[in-house]
Amino acid sequence: MIQWIRFKHKIKIPNLKSDDEHTVDEIQNMFNVSRHMVYYWINNEYVSARKTPANNYLIKISPEDKAQLWDRIENSYKAEYMYRSN
Repeated sequence: MIQWIRFKHKIKIPNLKSDDEHTVDEIQNMFNVSRHMVYYWINNEYVSARKTPANNYLIKISPEDKAQLWDRIENSYKAEYMYRSN
């Protein structure tokens, strides 16, 4: 019902993203991986993510998380199939 009211009155959803959070697209570009890989990381809790009211994920990545993700990419045979083609 709230979505309908927002749509009818052209009310945009507020931006609830903090400065230390990244979107799925930003993570995808940061690591040059597919969206599937980012969702795999979210589903397997390799990254800390939360859903917004707009049903999008916002992801927090610490420097330690970033190093671990790079290691996963470099050492995973699955990653080569999930890498984005350039």
